[in-house]
Amino acid sequence: MTARVEASIREPEDFPREAIKYLRPLVNYARRRIRYYESTGELAPGFVHPIEVVDQALVEALRRYRELPPDSPLYPWLRRFVRRVLNNLVREARQRRREISLEQPIGGNYDSDYLMERPIRLMDVLPDPTAPIPEEIIERREFQSALASIIGHLPESWREPFLMHVVDGMSVEEIARIEGQKPEDIRYRIELARNYLKEMLTEEYEELEGSAPSEDIFSKVESMHLEDEQSRKIQQKLESATKDISKA
Repeated sequence: MTARVEASIREPEDFPREAIKYLRPLVNYARRRIRYYESTGELAPGFVHPIEVVDQALVEALRRYRELPPDSPLYPWLRRFVRRVLNNLVREARQRRREISLEQPIGGNYDSDYLMERPIRLMDVLPDPTAPIPEEIIERREFQSALASIIGHLPESWREPFLMHVVDGMSVEEIARIEGQKPEDIRYRIELARNYLKEMLTEEYEELEGSAPSEDIFSKVESMHLEDEQSRKIQQKLESATKDISKA
């Protein structure tokens, strides 16, 4: 049984104002999933920007906002559109790689830009987890990709509450409200994520002497901070799209 949630959007003109409240968590969701797909080699680094993904997802959500069931939470519904945009990008990238591989002669060399890279291991980037982690290491793509590769194995229902709590600093009550869940359910999912990640880290570092880092290392996962101008541009685009839909 889910907790009470915000009222559903019934009028098109309300959508931009309501959806923009969730811009930052949506952008961070997109950023982290993009980083995961980069870590697996399914998307090339820098191929797409998180704001571009969220921008497209919100426009698509606006066109279908009437499908939002009454009393359903808005944020998870919007996140599904972000996920669809990302899934489409990954499928398109896979198709391009297949087309390129078919064009190559047997035994020919493939363009390195299209090769799937071996996922970066955290133990390769951070061989001594007991030492303080310099800021320049935290900011490196390799470090963030290694974290993304591990945390990407979590089911989304565990991963997102965990990241919103540990990385974005949201309270359990805040997460429960935007997810449309009870606080105790969110707390339980965060604990499940912690336990799973602890086991993953232990396996990752078992071939090295010494202990593995604690699951608190995932607090170093990157978090995007949006400029006010970026938010305004997206809201203005949604307002313009709302007018077009109203005229149709």
